[in-house]
Amino acid sequence: MKLFAKGTADKLTPKQEALADRIAGRIRQTQCRLAEWLNGKTAGLTAKNWLWLLVLFSLGFGAYCLYLLVSAFN
Repeated sequence: MKLFAKGTADKLTPKQEALADRIAGRIRQTQCRLAEWLNGKTAGLTAKNWLWLLVLFSLGFGAYCLYLLVSAFN
């Protein structure tokens, strides 16, 4: 018994493939530029500063998730 049928993926035309490759290239280029910029901004941080940033990020994310949980039940 199959619960989920396998979908048949439509083949892309060469024109669609070229467009998809161009879009993927732009996304990749933007990601690389952003990563280089962030690396430059954080190059001078010490291990202690990185730890504090990680703790603050985790606390902020945890607080937001807790807020979402509490507001879902109210």
